[in-house]
Amino acid sequence: MENDQQIKIIVSANSTIGFGHLKRSLVLADEFRNNGIEVQFLLFSTPLQIVTANIKNYHYQLFDSQDELVNFVLSLPASFFIIDSDSTYFSSQAFNASLAQKQSRSLIVTINNKIKHYNDVLFNQNLMSLYQDFQTQESCELILGPQYFIFDKRVRAIKPPIKAETREKKKILITFGSSDPSDNTIKVLTSLENYLTQFEQVIVVIGGMYKNTESLLQHPFILNNKEKVAVHINTNEMYQLMEEADIAITSMGLTYWELVLHKVPCMVVSSTPREKTQIGFFCEHQYAHYLGDFNDENWENKWKLNVEKYQDDLKIDDLYNKINVNGVELLVKRIMDVIQRS
Repeated sequence: MENDQQIKIIVSANSTIGFGHLKRSLVLADEFRNNGIEVQFLLFSTPLQIVTANIKNYHYQLFDSQDELVNFVLSLPASFFIIDSDSTYFSSQAFNASLAQKQSRSLIVTINNKIKHYNDVLFNQNLMSLYQDFQTQESCELILGPQYFIFDKRVRAIKPPIKAETREKKKILITFGSSDPSDNTIKVLTSLENYLTQFEQVIVVIGGMYKNTESLLQHPFILNNKEKVAVHINTNEMYQLMEEADIAITSMGLTYWELVLHKVPCMVVSSTPREKTQIGFFCEHQYAHYLGDFNDENWENKWKLNVEKYQDDLKIDDLYNKINVNGVELLVKRIMDVIQRS
């Protein structure tokens, strides 16, 4: 490459979309660096404290809006852009035609198969992508499936615990990532009130961007069962808690996949419209048990009923065996090949 910042990653992180996009992008940047290539981060809709706390060893620029970022991008000389954003504008013909005029190219990270993507490369690490049809230009290169999964070094080192026996009363872990924008944690606690006797311990984890900590700590489920319920806030011991868990309730984001690597069966609730498109596939294939969706109107009755229906027969081993924990290495090699051919 002619300069050390030819690759630029466009990404956001905030309390609405969570931290997963940025976390994934940082792992990708580390792997490029391992291959002697530096990247620059271009961020929008991201609080400054998140940027300064997490992007410590890379060049970055933070923009007040998507429009401001796009104007900057279109002023740059030829570059390769990796875009990890839910904004459909970055898939549009207008944006990518403008990049092409600059002899720039783009890779979009997306699960969205409802729109046409005009990017040069489309990447989706989700198992479901192998069963989807994506609308793209004929020349678009598809990089699909869990053989390209992006995990950081700590996750790649996970070895599933060998549990000596199945406990009659289980330890259950409840976690919805860094932000839980739909407040699913509180809804789940309400749904479990009638089932407390079935659990040895209830472990609740909330992230640093969660906004309703006070309401959560005052929930009757927690106040009335302090001997059984442990609440962890922005913990550094997440993987240890996963290792100790017999079952988990979570969303369909990165945390779900980390639990799969620990071989922990999951009841799942979608936290966003994006996750809602995935949940049916994973429950149909018995990779997860469906609990509900973030926008359920009658969530209390529905979720309680679905807790009652849970059976310990999920195909976690099957899903575990489909994942390449070192997938980021293969992904970066594919991207470097694309760039060298351009």
